[in-house]
Amino acid sequence: MESKKYDLIFITTFVVSDLVENLVSSIIESNTKVNLLLLVVCQNGNLIDDWNSENISVKTLSVSCMLSLSSARNLAIKYILENNIKASHIMFPDDDSTFDFSFFDRYHSCVSDGVNYIIDIYCENTNILFKTQKSISGKKMSYLDWGAACSVNMLISFDTFLKVGFFDEKLGVGTHYGAGEDNDYFIRSCYSSNGFIYNDSLYNYHPAPKQKYKRCSVKQLVVRFNSYGKGVVYCLCKHHLYYDAFIVCMRALGGGIKSLLLLKINYSIAYFNSSISRFSILISSVLRYEKKYLKCLM
Repeated sequence: MESKKYDLIFITTFVVSDLVENLVSSIIESNTKVNLLLLVVCQNGNLIDDWNSENISVKTLSVSCMLSLSSARNLAIKYILENNIKASHIMFPDDDSTFDFSFFDRYHSCVSDGVNYIIDIYCENTNILFKTQKSISGKKMSYLDWGAACSVNMLISFDTFLKVGFFDEKLGVGTHYGAGEDNDYFIRSCYSSNGFIYNDSLYNYHPAPKQKYKRCSVKQLVVRFNSYGKGVVYCLCKHHLYYDAFIVCMRALGGGIKSLLLLKINYSIAYFNSSISRFSILISSVLRYEKKYLKCLM
């Protein structure tokens, strides 16, 4: 059984080798100061064994069939627990995210044991924020700040990670509810700790969402918007954040109206379709909770 303490563990999954190779290359080329374990779940059946470097240990876990994103991450989490691997913090970077020197050079001065952080994300090859945070750097964030979280910007203390454990396999890419797994993990992490601290001194990079959407057909847009909407609304209803779920539904409706006025027909179709899916999940969740509540009163 392996028993080793790392500064940081990265868990990532991939199907397309080119994307993850960019991620790994950015880590190897930029990291000279952080003792890092990179756990890579390969979903195309291939093992890539030549990624180790002085400060980085790489372990590839290969599966021959496609798993959902949450199931693939859980495979890596299971490996950590079974091999008694320990670290100060853990992250879940996407296979298309990248890092530069600043993250690793600042890591030890910016990160304290036992503290969870939300960091910044910039659009790839720009100084434009991928996600603008409403908080001030250093401010505490609670479960109500669920919208600030995504996989590439959560830096989770190992103590919190051990309490939260596995991802909800009903959520995430490859499931019926094709998103929301990161929001769910953030909320559960807040329940299991003192919340998160926003730290804008640390950051990484991710492709801008608009660049991805430009290449999508109407059908692909509908699928993506539906997946995101259903996942997030289901996640919020799971945690009884019904008002927040209602706002997410209304955003889709508003997005559809705005896109229609701007004659962006593809987007308006995707937004309107997504709003129907979102409201359907919200209404069914509220009715199910009301039925359960009334049953408890009887």
